[in-house]
Amino acid sequence: MKYSLFLFIAFLFHFSAFGQAKKIQPLHQFMQANADSTLVLEFTSSWLHFPAYYLLSRKDNIISCYTYELTEKPGAFGPTPAKISEAMFKLQMKILSEPMDVNYYFRSYLGRLAERKEFWNQISSLQPWQLKDDAMEGDRCPAAPHTKAERGAPVVYDGAGIQLYLITKAEIKILDFDAPQFYEESCPGRPSRIAINKMATLFKAHFLPETTKR
Repeated sequence: MKYSLFLFIAFLFHFSAFGQAKKIQPLHQFMQANADSTLVLEFTSSWLHFPAYYLLSRKDNIISCYTYELTEKPGAFGPTPAKISEAMFKLQMKILSEPMDVNYYFRSYLGRLAERKEFWNQISSLQPWQLKDDAMEGDRCPAAPHTKAERGAPVVYDGAGIQLYLITKAEIKILDFDAPQFYEESCPGRPSRIAINKMATLFKAHFLPETTKR
């Protein structure tokens, strides 16, 4: 009960302070300074959730992958004295309040070199730096405003979104897609929406293989 209350309060703070205001974080700037190009993908949600970011980066001929997330279930410590488990739980909760940076949650994602190269080539083939997000192409399904078609257009308010950070030496670009899978199924054909869905599938296959198999 104590953990549940603390978790609820932490989530409220996270959403009020950081939740909806997507912005450039210290980790993005760190990657900009130390790599040639980096993609940071986040699966977003309107529901309470812990942030999880997946990074694909290149420096010269070195292709590397990283994660920024909790690697264990919150509060799942096994038989642990109360004071110790409380301290560990508070450390976990810092992911909700601290800026995204090189810290406890940032880890190199190990894998075979051939897999990383293939992953990079697959993502590059989708031309991520040419994508247009909802802010550029419009969100939801297109329909003439104030018409019956607009009123009847499919819409979802709690769908899974995708946030993509494109980082180079020259700039950090943020793309935001609201429920791209739902809207591609409802009103198919938008090239950037198709590409971000393919990209999400590739990221899941690389970073979350067990989830992909389900």
